[in-house]
Amino acid sequence: MKDLLFVNASQVVTCAGPARARKGSEMADAGVLSNIAVAVSGGKIAALGAAGDLVSAYGGYEVVDCRGGVLTPGLVDSHTHAVFGRPRYEEQELRALGHDYMEIARRGGGIHASVADFRERTEDELYELAAVRLAHLASYGTTTV
Repeated sequence: MKDLLFVNASQVVTCAGPARARKGSEMADAGVLSNIAVAVSGGKIAALGAAGDLVSAYGGYEVVDCRGGVLTPGLVDSHTHAVFGRPRYEEQELRALGHDYMEIARRGGGIHASVADFRERTEDELYELAAVRLAHLASYGTTTV
């Protein structure tokens, strides 16, 4: 595993705080820092600090230029399903407009429609759909689905 030094991030999200899920007012504190670099050794954060200080202390590390982006821990999406056929976003719009589940089902939506669509697809088709979805999620920082 490479030793890395992340520099030039506009912000670094540390998520410092209790070693458990956040609750209540804790949800508002993501531990966002600016003007710092992050050294990673053996896959673990070794240090946070001013870029100049860390470049001196960790000069042998491979430098990763964040180019003004945000450096954040991987995001965990505990409810997303990667393998499915047709998306159901139009149902979310109907729910937002006040339609109940039974009305959505009468219009051809709902879980029964999803199951029928899923069963009509080949394994290769489902694999390709999932691969595209997972790549898209990863591009936004999701590491676990």
